[in-house]
Amino acid sequence: EAFRAAYEDAVHACSTHMDVSNLNRLGKDAAADELLDDASLAQPYGFCIAYALSKSILAKTTTKLEAVIGHSLGEIAACCVAGVLSLHDAARLVVLRGRAVATRASEGATVAVNASAEAVEALVNVEVAADNSMHGCAIAGEVEAVDVAIEALTEQGFKTKRLRAATGYHSRCVDGCLQDLPTVTFQPSNVAVYSTVTGARLSDEGDDYWKRQLRSKVRFREALNALRASSSKRLIIVEVGCAPHLSPHVDGEVVCTLRGPKRLGSEPTLLAEAVSKLFTKGVDLTEAESSLKAPPTVFVGERCWFEERREATTPQRNLTGRTFSSQWVPASLLRATALQVLVLRDEESPLSVAIRENVRERRGRCVELPLLAAAATAQTWDCVVFLAPTCVQEVAVPEEERPASEATPLIPSSQDATV
Repeated sequence: EAFRAAYEDAVHACSTHMDVSNLNRLGKDAAADELLDDASLAQPYGFCIAYALSKSILAKTTTKLEAVIGHSLGEIAACCVAGVLSLHDAARLVVLRGRAVATRASEGATVAVNASAEAVEALVNVEVAADNSMHGCAIAGEVEAVDVAIEALTEQGFKTKRLRAATGYHSRCVDGCLQDLPTVTFQPSNVAVYSTVTGARLSDEGDDYWKRQLRSKVRFREALNALRASSSKRLIIVEVGCAPHLSPHVDGEVVCTLRGPKRLGSEPTLLAEAVSKLFTKGVDLTEAESSLKAPPTVFVGERCWFEERREATTPQRNLTGRTFSSQWVPASLLRATALQVLVLRDEESPLSVAIRENVRERRGRCVELPLLAAAATAQTWDCVVFLAPTCVQEVAVPEEERPASEATPLIPSSQDATV
């Protein structure tokens, strides 16, 4: 709901400056992908998605947003989410930017390279469009010049990937677009914005900032380093976008939102996974999110511990004979036949691996999700397995205190449980 509302708000803001019928279509039909070859549509769409993703994640947490960095087009959405730009101003800027690129940019190409900007500049005679990290950058320019650069880089063993762009972004190919970009006034905000134009915290940048932002090299590496140097706090970084393009360029773990075309149709689950990862990192959730309930199980009325214990035997590719400690063990799992198993866990464990292998050997289906992601699925499961070690550290029940019967679906084992 939060995503839909934010997306509709962004589309409505764009409607003042363009026909948004295709934006509405893209929001409902993934098969309309061919429309994204038009920059006048692709850029407003990318802005609306980034804005809505950011708002939907923030709506699920009570932790204060402290800083943002936006990469190329993403900087407009980042400034809007941070409150530096109003939604109206951001929408006007992105619509005019996309229209200018579609009508005034010269033909060119933009290519990702798995090498540092310094290494690339020493080898080829094209502009570096983006300095992402010591392991990656992007080059851009006229098609022939970029083709020559690709050949030279390939000969040196560097991998390249041509991006889906009909022009060379952040190069001389967009010089003709700059006159159409509007002047936008920045608003004061408590959220820090780290500029990829200057590589430092955004301040009073002048009226030509967005012209420079389109034409200049994207200094993502410098901006990220400036953010890290500005505070001693532990950073929790979220990549907001349709695919994890920047995560490989960030040292340390990054919480990603969407995963690209290979995971189309899984967006609700992916967002739930992102929220659950934020929770495990110490981000406080809103009351609605923290009270999510898992799907009902079918174990009520049966005993869920094992009366006898055995030592682990030679490793096998099934559950029989394995010994695990401090885990929740559902007895029904061993008697299930046509398995549709949902495993809820925050971390990989020997038990989760064993369950997965066991189910797949029986040609069943085993889906593993973070605990909070359970609310995102409405499927029917033969078996639901909770693996939550952090919940059972101090609640083991001594053997002599166990009741003769138990109605709860799952209980913690007091000692090693053999399954």
